[in-house]
Amino acid sequence: MGFIAGGEQRGTAADMFRRIFWDTALAASDPVLRMLRDVAGIKQVLYGTDFPYLRRDLAINCKQRILQSSELNDSERRAILGGNASNLFQRRFRPSRNVILE
Repeated sequence: MGFIAGGEQRGTAADMFRRIFWDTALAASDPVLRMLRDVAGIKQVLYGTDFPYLRRDLAINCKQRILQSSELNDSERRAILGGNASNLFQRRFRPSRNVILE
């Protein structure tokens, strides 16, 4: 008997981790990036800063760590630093055919 009705239909925790989008706010170290790639997949990782709560210098440092990470190749860096977000927003906010854009 499950704790949450219908929970078994959602799949394992590992399956759910691969459906969640993760951000890099305060977590752009090589071990974290490696874990995110291995557990969730790079396509689920978005650059995040926690701005305005995180100081600007720390947010910039986070981006630099992604750019300099030995765990990522250039394609993975591009995906995290904007490509994944662009793909996500296009999927989530695609205009309806009934919307008039003027």
